[in-house]
Amino acid sequence: VELDYHRPARFDDRIEITTWLEWVRGASLAMGYVIRRGEEITHDYGEAWRSMRVSSLVDLILMKLLRIKQIEDNQGNTLVSEGIDANFLDIINYGVFALIQLDGAEAG
Repeated sequence: VELDYHRPARFDDRIEITTWLEWVRGASLAMGYVIRRGEEITHDYGEAWRSMRVSSLVDLILMKLLRIKQIEDNQGNTLVSEGIDANFLDIINYGVFALIQLDGAEAG
């Protein structure tokens, strides 16, 4: 997955999710994806997540859950700047990606 984090979004933030068509080649297409909070871009997922299988997104969610448990076991101490809230937000994002994939599979 190609992902550029710009700023974290928090659970009580109002966000806007924008998708667009990147390209079409025969029966294939790619979509871009941006999450905004007001005028601020918080996450830019580009098109790469579109080619992921739902099971791969589930694997990413499971890895994030394990990371949350690890952070809790370390009383919140981390070697990198991400915290529990950032991991939950990633889980939400991956869940949205999976739902979009599933919706596209049903439509197709």
